[in-house]
Formats: sequence, structure tokens, C-alpha cells
Amino acid sequence: MEPQHKVYIANTVTGQIVMDAPFVGVPRYDTRLNSAGGLTVTVPLGDNGAMPKELMEEFANSWRWTWLYCYGSYIFQAGIAVTDRFVDNDGPGTADVGCGGLLHLFSNKRLVINKDWLEGQNVASPVADLSYNNLTLRTIAKRMIENDLDRPGHDLPIVLPPDDPPDTHQRNYYGYDLASVGERLLQLTQVINGPEIEFRPRFVDPETKLYMQWEMRIGNPRLGMLSGMHQWDYGSALSHLDYDRDGSQQSMAHFQKGAGSERALWVSYQDDKSLSQLSGYPYPELETVGTDTTSVEDGFVLQERADGYVATHGKAIVTWDATVRIDGTDGQGRQTVSPTVDLINLGDTGMFQVTNHRRILDGNYPRRIIGLTNGPDRMSTRLVLSPTA
Repeated sequence: MEPQHKVYIANTVTGQIVMDAPFVGVPRYDTRLNSAGGLTVTVPLGDNGAMPKELMEEFANSWRWTWLYCYGSYIFQAGIAVTDRFVDNDGPGTADVGCGGLLHLFSNKRLVINKDWLEGQNVASPVADLSYNNLTLRTIAKRMIENDLDRPGHDLPIVLPPDDPPDTHQRNYYGYDLASVGERLLQLTQVINGPEIEFRPRFVDPETKLYMQWEMRIGNPRLGMLSGMHQWDYGSALSHLDYDRDGSQQSMAHFQKGAGSERALWVSYQDDKSLSQLSGYPYPELETVGTDTTSVEDGFVLQERADGYVATHGKAIVTWDATVRIDGTDGQGRQTVSPTVDLINLGDTGMFQVTNHRRILDGNYPRRIIGLTNGPDRMSTRLVLSPTA
């Protein structure tokens, strides 16, 4: 029996599924590594299989409820409701519920403050600070979420990975910075060899679907299946390949600003001359400045950020979007060598066999899957791809 497309509603704090919600068309979803992503569900309002406005008034409550778009037991995206928009026109009554992935909550509504800090204490006192020493970056990311979950009223259904063995990294986070947890997490991903992060939604029991939870996946430094490869052939289960080259953030010489000002400014620098000194037709020297670490007084951390920026943006970023069938068929009911969507994890590597494409040269291309978004219909999805190392 073909799996069904469903939208469920769960309580954000407990993960309990409370409703199978009606929806119109295909919910619009986006899920990516190191990103919150999002979900928008169009809900029909009324009776006879639609959602009564009394229920809509409750289940579109911002932050209280999490909406899940699923294919069988596979969850494309789980987003915490933030917006609820209704346009009063002459057409069928529908409302759009806009949801953000779990990282959206951590980036906008959770601050990096020590769990031992108590209401009424000065947030500028040392009790509000967090200090991590002799750990991997992966463990620092995990400990930051662990600390947040231990704060009063901060319960969430998150499954955390185990700690790594000791390492040499350290981070000091001061309560007076009032920085968001999401901001600090993403800063860890942006240093050289920083870990990739995903909060992957899943059912606690795929058979009963009574509760959902998020699994915190942290790369070492990368996530996903890196050895074995999924396979797609252009013109079979792979129907379209879109190409995009973006050099807007390209840089060989990067300054990363830290705390202080004028002569007392903390700043690190990385310069890769390999492109600007090419013989024949070199690139022009490209300089950039990073300004999102202006509270940092650690030269090692700033240097990691500068190195990471140049390693990522030394060349233009080339991404492909591949439209593939979620059931692994060719669209005519014939099974192919390609996987079904439930076998794909962000970070996995796929081999894309391309022939007779109007932009891309014929060949076999290994590409990493760094995101999933809507396809043209509910039986398709779009894989966001990046070149492998």
C-alpha cells in the first residue's frame, strides 16, 4: 500500500501528537544542514473535512504547536508554528500556517545563559557564564543544548548524542552578551573543520505515531554517508537538474573582527594567494570582513573563523538542485536503482549520472545532499546538492 501524505500537529514541549490536520495542495518545506529551514501548511477552514475555526484558533498558536509534514513515517520537516495568515477573499477559506525548524527557536527565543543562573540575579555576573575546555567542537555544541534544556521551563523532546573523548578546543560564553543559542551553534559550524549540525525530526515509534522528537545530529566534522553512494540517472528517477554559481561571498583574503576598537581591536586574517597568482588569467584579489564575532577576545577562535571562511568561500559556491521521485521510480511505475526518500539523510553522498543535459557536461558527478525542498508535485522532492571535497 502506498504511504500517505499527512500533516500532524504535536505539542512543542512534550512532542505528543494531538491531531491529524487537513491541508490543501503540497505543504512547502525546506530542510538544510546548519539551517533552521521551515514549513508552510495551507489549511482549509470550515466543516466537512476542513478545520473548524475553533480548532484553528488553538492549533495555530505561535510556538505552542509543532506541525509535521510526512510521507508514511518519514518526516519531510517539523516546524514550530510562528505565523497564521488568512486573507478574506471570495475564494475558499484557507489559512497559511508558517513554521520554523527547531533551530529557529534556538536562534530567536533561547539565550546562552548558564543553567545555574537564577531569575533576579545580574546576568552580567560570572554565574551566567558558560566555559568549556578540552572538548571537541561537537561536544561543545551538544553541551550548549544540554545546558539550555536544563534551564527551568526549557524542556524539549531532543535526543542528544554522546560526548566525544577529550580534545583541545575551548569556548567561553558570557551571559552579558545575551547571544542566542542558535547564533553560537552556527559560529561553531563556520570555523575550519567545524561540525555540521541538523535537528532531525522523527517519530518515537513510527508505527503508532503518538510522539515525535528531534535527534541532534552533529558531524565529525561532516554528516551523512560519505563512502557508499546513492545513485540517480538523469532522465529516470532524476527528472531535472538546476545549476547555480554564486560568487557574491567569494574571498581569498578575509579579516575576522573581534572585540575592541581602533588600536585595541582583536582581528585575525587569512589570505590564499593561489587564485590571484595564477599564471595567464588570474583572479583579482578579493577581500572581505567578518563582523559577527565582535564580542570575541580569543585570537585562536577568530583565526579558526577566518580560516573557515576562506576554505569555504575561496571559490564561488556551485549548487545543483535535483528533482527526484520520492518513491525511487521513474514516474511510470518502474523501480530504478535510486533510493526512496526515507533512505536519504542530509549529508549523504550521491552519484549523479548526467547525459544530454543542456548546461552540465556529460559525466558521473558525486554530490553531497545538503538540503531538501518541494518538488513540482507531492511525489517529487528537490535535493540541494554541493560538490564533494
